[in-house]
Amino acid sequence: MSGSRSVSSQSVRIWFKPFPLPLQHNTCNIMLKNRNKNKVKLE
Repeated sequence: MSGSRSVSSQSVRIWFKPFPLPLQHNTCNIMLKNRNKNKVKLE
């Protein structure tokens, strides 16, 4: 699980390199919010 997570985080970093930092930051926050919503649904 942790291995796949580290790989995905690396690919996300490479994917967002062309974008300005504010856009990258906002997108990460949106992804975290969606992840938290999914966790709440699962629980």
